[in-house]
Amino acid sequence: MTQIAQQTAPTFELQSSHGPVKLVDHRGKTKVLLYFMREFNCPLCMRNVLALSRMQDTLKQKGVQVIIIGGGDEKSASAVAQRFQLPFPVAADPERSVYRSYNLEKTLGFLQWNGTILIDPQGKIIYRKVSQRPGGSFDQQELQALL
Repeated sequence: MTQIAQQTAPTFELQSSHGPVKLVDHRGKTKVLLYFMREFNCPLCMRNVLALSRMQDTLKQKGVQVIIIGGGDEKSASAVAQRFQLPFPVAADPERSVYRSYNLEKTLGFLQWNGTILIDPQGKIIYRKVSQRPGGSFDQQELQALL
């Protein structure tokens, strides 16, 4: 489900592979692309993360900072970042509080929603694509057209 919304993005601070990440640090400076993985070990989610890694030069030129968010711990977040040599932070949300603030809660207690959310420099959500299917929340062509 793709939505274009103009609501203010919930702020957060999480520990990541690059140290603490705060959404508010990007306010007035860059767009932020949040990619919420189902789990750090989700292979289809990882395929999307690697696609974002390949897009990094283009995203950087367009003033977009990518932050990957997963429901595991800091050790798992750092392991993913190191294993795949990711150029952007991989943040740990073990309590899934940020997932909940973006309405990406688990359904039936085990079906985790994943999502791609683009936030403008003023902190407004300008693109939101979410799904319960592991690969369903990422559309590279759709995203590139927005940039």
